[in-house]
Amino acid sequence: MMNYRKLRIAWSVGWGVAAVLLCVLWVRSYRGESSVSVAGHWIVSFYGIIHVDSWVPNPIGEGWADFGNGYDVPYWIPVSVTFVCAFVIFPWIAYFRSFSLGLCS
Repeated sequence: MMNYRKLRIAWSVGWGVAAVLLCVLWVRSYRGESSVSVAGHWIVSFYGIIHVDSWVPNPIGEGWADFGNGYDVPYWIPVSVTFVCAFVIFPWIAYFRSFSLGLCS
């Protein structure tokens, strides 16, 4: 179990940093709208919500592309998932894999 101690610590620190950065983005989203286009998707952050939409080509072939049906994700969901991954699930995986009742030897 001690062999993976440093890896578990690094893994928890990485997920913890991701959670803190998401919290910073969450607070920042209340100040104004931020957006980015990544791989054919439009991601917009505003008022505690992450809105993800995809590009749909314009059927005429001219002008701007249209948006498809997007979806909204409240910031508390990815923040909660990253905190759970950082401090609950991943640090204990190695512990449970090494746990045994000693019935099978």
